[in-house]
Amino acid sequence: MRPLYTLLLLTFFFQLQSQDHTEIAGLKTGEFPEEKLGIPGLWQVDQVTVGDRLLTPTAKWFEFESNGQQSGGNGWVQNSLGTWTYNATTREFLTYDQQGRADEYGAFELSFEGETMIWQRIEDGMKVKVTLSPADEKPLAPWDKIIGNWTYYRFESMNEDTNQGETADVEPFTYYFGWDRIYRRFDANGKRVDMGIWHIEPHSPWLWTIPYSDEEKTGQSIQFEGNLLILTQKKGQVTEKSYFRRE
Repeated sequence: MRPLYTLLLLTFFFQLQSQDHTEIAGLKTGEFPEEKLGIPGLWQVDQVTVGDRLLTPTAKWFEFESNGQQSGGNGWVQNSLGTWTYNATTREFLTYDQQGRADEYGAFELSFEGETMIWQRIEDGMKVKVTLSPADEKPLAPWDKIIGNWTYYRFESMNEDTNQGETADVEPFTYYFGWDRIYRRFDANGKRVDMGIWHIEPHSPWLWTIPYSDEEKTGQSIQFEGNLLILTQKKGQVTEKSYFRRE
């Protein structure tokens, strides 16, 4: 029995030798298992504050794999790839890009409140706090939801000075927003009357349509309610809303 006991001791010793020293320290202090094992998975960013400003990006997500790989994006657009590490002793969470370069602002202090994961650090002298929640699937961004055909069917306006509203009859037309960021506008007879580039800003629900013609670009607030698309423009004291149905 003695050789078997010796073999088990040696096996355990070499396993410890192969572990990162921070993991060993974490196991000794009891800090490691719960927090590090809670990191892997898909996470949606719920809120980002920088100083006293709220700067939450649109539909931001991160996916952390148990093998140390990580990716991130906004909606269905992936825009980061790399690795992650967690130091159980210092509670520091650090990400690296695909070339192995560490985040230029350094590590976050990581903590949990229930299922919520919290990152905190100082950037350019300001306190940054990021809160994330577990997600079953990647969140949809406005640029994901807008893809397809939308038919104009209702127009409303409201004058803030007089507090008077108006609903007007409209001549229907259809927008097609393509995944390639090209839009096409068709009249009621199906004839294409406009074409250009569409863009939705990453930190605000704002849609730009930029025609290929000499016409000026148009910016409008964008909102989704079920299968409805609502575009809002403010002209002086008058707010105009255009309603579209998905086709």
